[in-house]
Amino acid sequence: MIKNYAIIFILLTTTLWQCNSKEKFTYLSGSIQNSKQGYVLLTKGKNRIIDTLRLDKEQHFSTKLKLEEGLYTLLHGAELQYVYLNPGAHTIIKFDANNIDGITFEGDNAQKNKIFIENILKEKENNKFFKTHYHKDYQDFRKVYDSVLEAKQNYLKTYKANNNVSDIFMEILEIATIYNIYAQLEFYSLHHLKNDLNKVSYKDIQENRKHMDLSRDDYMSFIPYYRMMIVLITNDIYLQGYKNNTDNFTSVLIRALDKKVKDPIFKDPTITGLVKYFVLRKKSSESIDKTIEAFNKAVKNEGFDKFFNCVSHYDREYKLKGTVSNFKVYDDSKTINIKELIKGKKSVLLFNNPHYPDWVIAKQMNGLMKDFPELNYIVINKEKKQEKDVFGTGKVVYVHEDNKTNDCSDISIPMLLLVDENGVISSPFITPFSKDLKSQLLKLSQNEA
Repeated sequence: MIKNYAIIFILLTTTLWQCNSKEKFTYLSGSIQNSKQGYVLLTKGKNRIIDTLRLDKEQHFSTKLKLEEGLYTLLHGAELQYVYLNPGAHTIIKFDANNIDGITFEGDNAQKNKIFIENILKEKENNKFFKTHYHKDYQDFRKVYDSVLEAKQNYLKTYKANNNVSDIFMEILEIATIYNIYAQLEFYSLHHLKNDLNKVSYKDIQENRKHMDLSRDDYMSFIPYYRMMIVLITNDIYLQGYKNNTDNFTSVLIRALDKKVKDPIFKDPTITGLVKYFVLRKKSSESIDKTIEAFNKAVKNEGFDKFFNCVSHYDREYKLKGTVSNFKVYDDSKTINIKELIKGKKSVLLFNNPHYPDWVIAKQMNGLMKDFPELNYIVINKEKKQEKDVFGTGKVVYVHEDNKTNDCSDISIPMLLLVDENGVISSPFITPFSKDLKSQLLKLSQNEA
């Protein structure tokens, strides 16, 4: 009898140990249609890589890890997807790399992931609704704002009362649901400050901010939190008298973020992304000297030196009436020097970037080809696997693997090089999304030899 009890005790202990061991693991699996690369990165934020999930022949991935409960990110190519994970649960995620909005969740956390993603996707709807009220006086706008805010708060209370969920998940759901609403007061203030009207007292803004926890560096890659933080800081900068997306403005914004966000793991990609966006959109003539200075003080990112060097290089060559450096490219049949492709032609060279979806770049470039068909367009891809057919009439080539020149083909944003029929650089550093791109192309087009 004692022996039997001993056996039962051992079996029970073993079973409980196995259950407890299982509880320590988080299970994640899924599949990707139209995959862009052979793996998915599981990260905390954008820089803290947890695991590299390899895709099999059927484009499936799976892993089990010891993770803390919380919000994680799946990165695949240029796409980013949030996922809530917790120990002991198995989460299954399926999505199409060409249509990230068509994501589906299955498994233990399916309902939780669906509900917070659905609330994130309502952001555009919220923005559109509130924009129709920005013209109102503050008291009238505040009535609309308070009404929507109360409805969202009641929604969160009801959800928590009817569902057995953790405080951590409720924190994620709250940010996804309500931070965009809090941001509307900041947007309203900013809208009027841009027109030299200070309609909202700073006291009201400060009271509004007390409802939020703005010390969570680990949420800086979470879009609702990030956008709230950026508009909050931008509002403060406008209140200090700075205006517009200029070099001076961007440098002040970087310094403010440097003070707000302490953890380099989350601060560095936030500020890096901000600088990329500024350079991507800036007018070709705008300086970035103060931005570079502020960036180098705030972020330890030696790999970004080439990015700034390329901007400075083409600005300098433009001022000196320099010519484009020669380098080898190849198409499907032969290797050729870039100078042969632009000889005697007013040309637009696009240094494409594999981290940007081809359809986004192509849409912009095909519009330019239609508006300025007389120019010679050359799309220079870094990788052979990038799309060719999406670029309309432009000639598509690839950077030759033996190319040793500093052609800037691998900097982290797409860039354009405008050259006249003599190969002389005709514009400072410019991108497909620069605010003055069309005026620069018109200048190139009308310039007589």
